[in-house]
Amino acid sequence: MRLGRPDLLIAPRASFTDAELPVAPLLAVEILSPSTWRRDLGSKRDAYAAAGVRHYWVIAPNTPSITVYELGEDGAFREEAHLTDDQTRTVRAPVEVTLCPADLVR
Repeated sequence: MRLGRPDLLIAPRASFTDAELPVAPLLAVEILSPSTWRRDLGSKRDAYAAAGVRHYWVIAPNTPSITVYELGEDGAFREEAHLTDDQTRTVRAPVEVTLCPADLVR
């Protein structure tokens, strides 16, 4: 997969080759930093959507916040949740996990 590398990804083990991941991951996660946030929220997000990445999460540790996007039928990401501080949300796909931004910076 030639999209640039997300900070974290989830994909089925069988999808990996020795050298790369030739298919879109199930989830791509980007952790924003002052030097990359524009690219993470712009060209990388657009490239992930075009490649068919179903789930895209953006973590902003300085806020702290987590934005959860899901790929819509139109091929664009739509925001499913934006969590800040101690807000929590359990997501079911692509893995079941309860997200809480404050837990990331404690």
